[in-house]
Amino acid sequence: MKCKICNKEYAHLGLHINYQHKDINQKEYYDRYLKEDNDGFCHTCGKPLPFINLSKGYKHYCDSKCELSDSCVKEKARKTYKLRTGYDHNMHNPESKAMVKKTTEEKYGGIGFASKELVQKAVCTYNEQNGTDVKSICMISHSNQEIERRRIETRIKNNGGTYISDKHREKLNETSTRPETIEKKKLTRKKRYGDKYVSDTAYEKLKKKPYSTYSDVNLVNFTRHGEGLCTCHCNLCGNDYEIDLMTLRTRRDANQIPCTICNPIGSHVFMSTSNEERELYDYSGN
Repeated sequence: MKCKICNKEYAHLGLHINYQHKDINQKEYYDRYLKEDNDGFCHTCGKPLPFINLSKGYKHYCDSKCELSDSCVKEKARKTYKLRTGYDHNMHNPESKAMVKKTTEEKYGGIGFASKELVQKAVCTYNEQNGTDVKSICMISHSNQEIERRRIETRIKNNGGTYISDKHREKLNETSTRPETIEKKKLTRKKRYGDKYVSDTAYEKLKKKPYSTYSDVNLVNFTRHGEGLCTCHCNLCGNDYEIDLMTLRTRRDANQIPCTICNPIGSHVFMSTSNEERELYDYSGN
């Protein structure tokens, strides 16, 4: 490098400055003769950075987080990775995905929120950062409007414009309508809320507009205690029937006949009805 003071070339300019120009150090020399605009400040956040040496100048980023946030760095990394592997991102690479899955399962016993340890970590981190006291991972998204909005948008994007995929819906309907699943939900709610069946918050919401909320099943009465029983009128058979709130919600979500007379518990009548019978039921319910 050429010394701006002596106007001569030196193989090791730093050593030359140290021994021949003791009135100025390397940083002062760099600032006076070599420094460019924005040198000495983080390219991402703008914070001042430490000096390294004459050949490298100042650091360009505070840390790896700032470096990886730079769009130029991300684009360069993407191009390099695609050139080496043929994939835009490591999580598009089947080998990388399989490795991450295996490592996560071995370390945490599950993938994502299937791992109780990861769920607990996420909840603790959220409470520490936001000063909250949420108890479950579901409460995090529901208690924060921005997180909930992003979560819904991501699900719709990943499922081709719908909140839930057809495959997931089919599996959900199949498992949620099993008698043993319904019974398990009942026991869980009873353990959580005692003889109230539903929480105070849920009951207050339901109490304000129960008939409009369940107008499609002709709700006549709702009893909070015990099984959380609903009395509804069936337009198909003309009778009043009793059904617990959990089963009613499950049948509505699964698009099954809610009436326990037309569709006894455990029979899954709706799944075996013909198109003509479904049309008759839909017509009768309108």
